[in-house]
Amino acid sequence: MYTKLHSQKNTPFSQPLGKYFNLSELVASDTAKRNKIDNTPTKQVIENLTYLVKNILDPARQELGEPITITSGFRCRKLNTLVGGALYSKHIQGKAADIHIKSKEYGQKLFDILSKNKKVDTLLYEHNKLGTTWLHVSWNENPRNLCIRDYRV
Repeated sequence: MYTKLHSQKNTPFSQPLGKYFNLSELVASDTAKRNKIDNTPTKQVIENLTYLVKNILDPARQELGEPITITSGFRCRKLNTLVGGALYSKHIQGKAADIHIKSKEYGQKLFDILSKNKKVDTLLYEHNKLGTTWLHVSWNENPRNLCIRDYRV
């Protein structure tokens, strides 16, 4: 599942970003690997991912009491375009993550936990026409705490 990344000097991808997540979990992309896209984050993106982990993902993981699997974190612009991401997606800045939902109960519980976090800008319980579901969570300097439980893409 993890993509081999082109490491910047002094940037080990195993480096922890917080208590429960490391950098490789937030930058891995099978799509990038298949398409030979370098998805290496800049220093600023790593700082943004660290904020996301320490202020949103780690507290949610702690309260949830079970693992959280990130399916998409940082995406370079080329990768974001390839996967059909929004032009100004927070993923490009390292300010967003998509989370795997292993069951309806798990998704509802995690949504409820994340929706209480005042550092969350956007929380979407997303689904597509194929029935795939995931949570999208992002932060911003002036968080809106916009939480939508039934968002179709």
